[in-house]
Amino acid sequence: MTLQAFVDDSRSDVDGGNLILAGYVHTADRWLRFSNDWREALHAIPKIQYFRMVEANNLRGQFRGWKEPERDAKLVSLAKLIYEYNPWSFECWVSKTAFDRILKPVAPYDLKNPYLVCFYGAIVTAARFQASEGMKPDPIDFVFDEQGGLGSFVVSWYEWIKQWQSPSISAVLGSTPIFRDDKKVLPLQAADLLAWHLRRRKEKRFSAENRFVMDYIFGNHVEATITEDVLHVLATKMSGVPGVKEVQSKKTSIRRLLKRKN
Repeated sequence: MTLQAFVDDSRSDVDGGNLILAGYVHTADRWLRFSNDWREALHAIPKIQYFRMVEANNLRGQFRGWKEPERDAKLVSLAKLIYEYNPWSFECWVSKTAFDRILKPVAPYDLKNPYLVCFYGAIVTAARFQASEGMKPDPIDFVFDEQGGLGSFVVSWYEWIKQWQSPSISAVLGSTPIFRDDKKVLPLQAADLLAWHLRRRKEKRFSAENRFVMDYIFGNHVEATITEDVLHVLATKMSGVPGVKEVQSKKTSIRRLLKRKN
């Protein structure tokens, strides 16, 4: 049986510019049913076409013209679906400040972004949890929210990431991750709801915020932080990848080399 993980990101503009990737894991058949129910909840009056938490929070986009009680009721209806289906969840954090100091100098030009290490940390965290909790060692296929050109370069490191793991962990890592539009792939909207709330609870400026849906969306969960020690290890591993030094500048970036070939 193959599991599916749907993952989204949320970024902070304070306190070191923390980046979080968070997602839910369930079986493919349960995600199919979830998607049908999520669509029904979206279309229930008052109707929205898709869900993004930043729009809900700021009453813009799909929530333009709404009153807060209407918004809150829609949030609860969506959050209760997550609670009903009970997927397990995971999150991974990294400080942009630490990334820029430790890993950015050795990363390929196109990957001088903390998203790469959070991508790495998120999939490994999920795989380790799957392998350590007495669950069946079913592989997990990962689906991430679209990241534009960054996604294709990040995923090019997936096989290296698998090789760096122990056999028990690499066996749980499924096929090459894919990136999809969250307006079309509905479980990504649930991951958006989770990532936004997990980020906000870490920030002091939002400590008094009433996150009333957390009891619904936060159950069996595992958290990981990409520490400075981990960043140093990754920097060493990345420095040893053949040809990595050749693509560390803008002039020799992977993106520019591909354009030349075309």
